[in-house]
Amino acid sequence: VYLTPFAVLRSLVNDSGLAAVQAEALVDVGASVTNIIVHQGGVPRFVRILLMGGADITEALAERLGVPTEQAESVKQNAGLAAVAAQSDAHPASRALESSGSAFVEEVRSSLDYYLAQPGATRIDRVVLSGGGSRLGGLVERLSTATRLPVEIARPLSVLRLGKTGLTDEQLAYVEPMVTVPVGLAMGVAS
Repeated sequence: VYLTPFAVLRSLVNDSGLAAVQAEALVDVGASVTNIIVHQGGVPRFVRILLMGGADITEALAERLGVPTEQAESVKQNAGLAAVAAQSDAHPASRALESSGSAFVEEVRSSLDYYLAQPGATRIDRVVLSGGGSRLGGLVERLSTATRLPVEIARPLSVLRLGKTGLTDEQLAYVEPMVTVPVGLAMGVAS
């Protein structure tokens, strides 16, 4: 767990531009753990590990709907958070997604607010999302609204030369935000 934030940082720091004067928040959303790393020019300034992730949203949805986890995951992936706020009164799935999605976004936002309240904290320029949870539809928009910052999906492969992978460009684009940790760990071994 302790290596994960630094692997995320290593894999994304070249992509984000080291010359940036402002801080940048990297948010790696796993199944049960979310790592938040605020760095400035590649130097970590704040690390917070949240014991919540995409699986928590799925479990809340499964409990609320009384369905198996696999079915709840499918509902979560199909519905996403994009249109949930407008439909939160319409369907139990929408209400469950709204509740658990909002709680997750609020945890991330409050972590960034905590960093910003520290003496000497530098203004955050943007948020970069990675991990499997970053694939949740509408999360980018919800997090951007909550933090009032631009939010984008990580592209750790953009600085690598890739040989033949056996994957199409679309498949690579789909998995790219989910490989920040393995890419960062591999970059650490290679250096």
